Amino acid sequence: MTIVTLSRNSGIPRALNVGFALARGRKLTWTSSDNEMLPQCLATLSSYLDDHPQIGLVYASHHNVGLRTAPTRKPPFNIDVLRRGKNVIGPCFMYRREIAELVGPYDPECLGAEDYDVWLRMSEVTQIASIPDLLYTYRHHAHSMSARCPELVERSRRKAMAKAAERASRA
Repeated sequence: MTIVTLSRNSGIPRALNVGFALARGRKLTWTSSDNEMLPQCLATLSSYLDDHPQIGLVYASHHNVGLRTAPTRKPPFNIDVLRRGKNVIGPCFMYRREIAELVGPYDPECLGAEDYDVWLRMSEVTQIASIPDLLYTYRHHAHSMSARCPELVERSRRKAMAKAAERASRA
């Protein structure tokens, strides 16, 4: 394992870009320090990608703890719901490195919705699939970015949607 320490907090998107540039795997994922991948998470997501070479991104259901406690069961992927602004993929996912390289790095200007921006870009170049397994624990608390900075997250989500609409208009 390699531990990378950045000299200052430059935000999640930049940290992810640094980490993934150093990573050597063919499949990528990440998690926040306050959440937990369950023991079978990585193997299940990785096996799914191995068994479905046409899929570039797979995601799974998760348990909620803290302010919300019900499991979130993910329905089959629906591109229209994603494009209308709902981050249907959520916190439990894995994708192929070649797809990440194709769509480019996380956008630091989409802080708080950096994942949603990447999902939109990935949806334009690959198939996305959902599996029903509960593989992750997501903590809802008052100190999360979405709880502390909802306006920033909403601005970033709208920016990601505007970028997607611009790409679609050029296609």
